Amino acid sequence: YQLRGRVGRSSRQAYAFIMYRKDRIPGEDAAKRLETIRQYTELGSGIRIAMQDLEIRGAGAVLGNAQSGHMAEVGYELYCKMLSEAVRIRKGEEIREEETDTLLDIPVDAFIPASYISSEPLKLEIYKRISLITSEEDAENLSEELVDRFGDVPRQVENLMQVAYLRAVASSLYMTEIKGNKMELRFRFAPDAKVRPEGITQLIAEMKGEMRFLPGDAPGLLYSRKNLKSAEKEEVLPLLKKLLIHIKELIN
Repeated sequence: YQLRGRVGRSSRQAYAFIMYRKDRIPGEDAAKRLETIRQYTELGSGIRIAMQDLEIRGAGAVLGNAQSGHMAEVGYELYCKMLSEAVRIRKGEEIREEETDTLLDIPVDAFIPASYISSEPLKLEIYKRISLITSEEDAENLSEELVDRFGDVPRQVENLMQVAYLRAVASSLYMTEIKGNKMELRFRFAPDAKVRPEGITQLIAEMKGEMRFLPGDAPGLLYSRKNLKSAEKEEVLPLLKKLLIHIKELIN
């Protein structure tokens, strides 16, 4: 499947022939792999074949070479989460016991158009992959893969990956909600949010009247843009990214 995808480019149609002896019964794993290749033949089936292969041979030790356990036992999404946490532990990064679920409500087109990926099962797989984005590197790697498999990434899908990344940043800041537009954005924190009060004070001072603190059981921040001319040039996603990174630098 990989050879067919790599060789078949532009004006060239590529084929892959897999042959085995008629008078010899293949092993259980080999039979499963042949059935997988026979079943998934439509364009863009690479990820589904890869997932099936992982289930057949086992997902492997999280940070080692041993092939043990099966992804089917924990599910794809949980496996990816476990893998991400194991890598972060290996890097010496702090792992929170419970992630904050952040509601992100901003006016932006963020979805996978049917004209880009028409297969619903495949589209769901990509949505899952996007939901697991936690860094800009994750978004870049997935974007490169999508270009290789489906062509240039539409603006809506790029927005979706940015939204996933920004939700991850907001979650790391214990934010429960972000609402608004490029003129005004409201940030709400969880009651037990671990933030530096002095950082909030510094943030408000640096924003020169555009940011103020919202007290209450669920404290927050309110950003109100004063420069209307700059609002005409900047979309809400780049603005939100800039604000979240600045907030993280000061209060995290």
